[in-house]
Amino acid sequence: MITTAIIAEFNPFHNGHAYLFERAKALTNADRLVVVMSGDFVQRGEPAIMDKHLRARIALDCGADLVLELPVCYATASAEYFAYGAVTLLDRLGTIDYLCFGSETGDLTMLSEVADILCEEPALYQEELNRQLKCGNAFPVARKLALATYLKQTTSPDNTAFANDDMSFLDTPNNILALEYLKALKKQHSSIKPVTVKRTDSGYHSNTLTKETGFASASALRALFSEHASASNLWPQIAAFVPKTALPILTEAFYHAYPVLPADFDQMLQYKLMMEDDFTIYLDVTGDFHDKLMKYRTQFQSSAQFIHLLKSKDLTFTRISRMLSHILLGITKAEMDAFINGDVTYYATMLALSKSASDLTGAIKANSKLPLISSASKAERILTKNALKQFQKDLQTAHLYESVVARKFGQEMQSEYTRMLISQ
Repeated sequence: MITTAIIAEFNPFHNGHAYLFERAKALTNADRLVVVMSGDFVQRGEPAIMDKHLRARIALDCGADLVLELPVCYATASAEYFAYGAVTLLDRLGTIDYLCFGSETGDLTMLSEVADILCEEPALYQEELNRQLKCGNAFPVARKLALATYLKQTTSPDNTAFANDDMSFLDTPNNILALEYLKALKKQHSSIKPVTVKRTDSGYHSNTLTKETGFASASALRALFSEHASASNLWPQIAAFVPKTALPILTEAFYHAYPVLPADFDQMLQYKLMMEDDFTIYLDVTGDFHDKLMKYRTQFQSSAQFIHLLKSKDLTFTRISRMLSHILLGITKAEMDAFINGDVTYYATMLALSKSASDLTGAIKANSKLPLISSASKAERILTKNALKQFQKDLQTAHLYESVVARKFGQEMQSEYTRMLISQ
């Protein structure tokens, strides 16, 4: 049995994801497809447009055999920790043969060469990186400039892969994540083989909707969901961009379970900002950013307005959003250090499982270094102390999200303890 994995957010699931499923299976001749998916908060530091259970159900309908949840501390972390947590989880399942991911370049050889440099961090690269950081550049910019300098001085003129030495391929989010997946595989000495699929859909941040191609970015679809209050007006616009199997689910849940927006958490975030005096305890929050928060927190009107107020040359919108999400969710540096230094991932939480994939869970149970969790109520009996602490953070985050869903749409709040494994 050949098992291929994909790491994703599906925020929301669209035709580009369906294409990745199709190509992943074809390129690896996969018998089973495993997905590691972010929970209710995503890597941009925002709540997902719809809850993890709804997104897992759609993924299962569209071809996944098993959907696992990426713990929230990794799902909301930087690209490096996001990738490292997901890849480590997959590696410890002991059953994954391939990891398939999208990239704008589609050139696995080039990505692997750059990943080697980033893993080894040669002295010349480190010196240039530190110099660029001291110049006030944000880390992504500093890294790109340091790589350009290193490759210009060390790469043979015959190597045409890096002919464009401005390193512009590092400006695209899927290439960045691809590098982090490759780094994580190398650091784990994993036997999982990487496979990349060149993106053919709209750019990650594109708001263009072109029905002729059938592809739209997740950003464009989220914007549509947030702008419409009526399903009858929405569906004609999105029907061309999401798989047909997903449409009935999206229709049924629209304005009953989603859309959930960052603004829905504004009052909670403002409360946290006003009631605390030491933000440096939270993951990624620096002393300088703490001082900014203390200076400007009384000017908070909305999360979007506040992020723009705090934005600067060395602080991107996404980085600020991520730090604020860590404050909102109470994800501290101490907790993350304990998780990373302890065992990185301690468990694999199942969100959805195909009824025809019992052979897959059987293989995982026989080979995995991680316990499989099928329901929250069973976790306390099978998890270690550190693992349970991490799992409880997942539960707290889910319940916070569910409380917003219940209030916004007039629904009864659902507890993770009563949720059933999605199976179909």
